[in-house]
Amino acid sequence: MNKIKSFIYLVFVFAVRQPKKLINIIKKAFRKNRTLFLIDTPCYGNLGDQLIAVGEKEWLKKYFINEEIREITHSELLKDRRCRLFLSGVKKGDILFIQGGGNINDRYMNCENIRRTIISKCKNNKIIIFPQSIYFSDSPEGKRIAAETSRIYGEHPDLTVMTRDEKSREIAEKMFPFSKVKLYPDMALFLFGKLSKENTERSGILLCFRNDAESYFPLGEKKALKARLEKLYPVKFSDTHVYREVYPDKRLTEIKAKLDEFSRAELIITDRLHGVIFSVLSGTPCIALRSADHKITEGVKWFGGYNGVTLASSLHEAGETAEKMKEINYLSAPDMSEFFEDMYRELSL
Repeated sequence: MNKIKSFIYLVFVFAVRQPKKLINIIKKAFRKNRTLFLIDTPCYGNLGDQLIAVGEKEWLKKYFINEEIREITHSELLKDRRCRLFLSGVKKGDILFIQGGGNINDRYMNCENIRRTIISKCKNNKIIIFPQSIYFSDSPEGKRIAAETSRIYGEHPDLTVMTRDEKSREIAEKMFPFSKVKLYPDMALFLFGKLSKENTERSGILLCFRNDAESYFPLGEKKALKARLEKLYPVKFSDTHVYREVYPDKRLTEIKAKLDEFSRAELIITDRLHGVIFSVLSGTPCIALRSADHKITEGVKWFGGYNGVTLASSLHEAGETAEKMKEINYLSAPDMSEFFEDMYRELSL
């Protein structure tokens, strides 16, 4: 009898002090078998998106240790007309996680159309979109696509849209008033402290620049910055896009090779958000430059108080700042674990 009383007392104390945790334990005890799907992960060569996918899988494996996790890649879904093969394998109670990144916009319609199909066809499933940047152009076409996205997402009864910056959250709250909108870091940040790097000799400056529609500064100006800097230091161009297919079994190999490249530089100058993140992962000082949207200017706010990342408003300012930033080496990555722990608690899965 005393043991029963002690057990009841412990349950009472647990319920008072950690009610959400107790609820989750009870849910797990009565839960039927379910599958967690991670959907639309990359096979293309953007190593930033590949880094996100690794972070997402590691987060899922940490918090859902005894559950089945199935990855469905972007390439699989493109080949599967209207996602019919994927949809045929989804059952009631399964939870769908959709790849995060920066493609809720009118630029990358392949990803947007896949999301729309899944959201519209899986209304009996809880759907969570991992942290995204949201940006739609002010053109008539951009406004039309934004309105259609708002309508389709709004028709799902249990959709959570996670954003990775304040500006995107503001946009999401207006576009998706019937969905749960949350603010969390980019999922690549879950990997801080989890990817080892070699202690290598550092030399020179690495310029990691976009060469696409999201680039804000003209290529000619970037080349001029390189010419200016290489009068004083060894300088080379790089990118976090490798322009070849990278399938899940090769992800870590490609990521570690890029991390090693960043680890060999004394300073990174980049207009890619994941150029910044690779810099922090490798303990390399970084000067961040804006892109055509708010990804960089908003994204670097997660590093407030961390002296390894500074935002430059122009290429001229980047050049002026380079000498000072080269003096900082082997920085410790900021601890983001509290945000990802909170993410799990808030989702209550």
